[in-house]
Amino acid sequence: MRTQAEFQTVLTGLQDGVHVYFEPPSGLSILYPAIIYRRDFESRRYADNSPYSRMTRYMVQTIDKDPNSNLVNLVGDLELTSYVRHFNQDNLSHDVFYVYF
Repeated sequence: MRTQAEFQTVLTGLQDGVHVYFEPPSGLSILYPAIIYRRDFESRRYADNSPYSRMTRYMVQTIDKDPNSNLVNLVGDLELTSYVRHFNQDNLSHDVFYVYF
């Protein structure tokens, strides 16, 4: 099973100048463009009643002032990623993905 720190490295390397936050506390000043992600689900496969495979699913949210940000494409191109939705809030574009890592 890969770690959250490895996933952080992947997200940070997607684009220069992007700020990546893992489960940020409320009240934290977020700098944009940003990726905010958190653990969402864990998939397990079993054989003989014992887990032999585990994958963590993260909910990944891109936030940018530009509604046509390339960051959406970069996250969407990651392996085992599905697009969930888009919404606008506080003049910022938010795109939500599920990523298994």
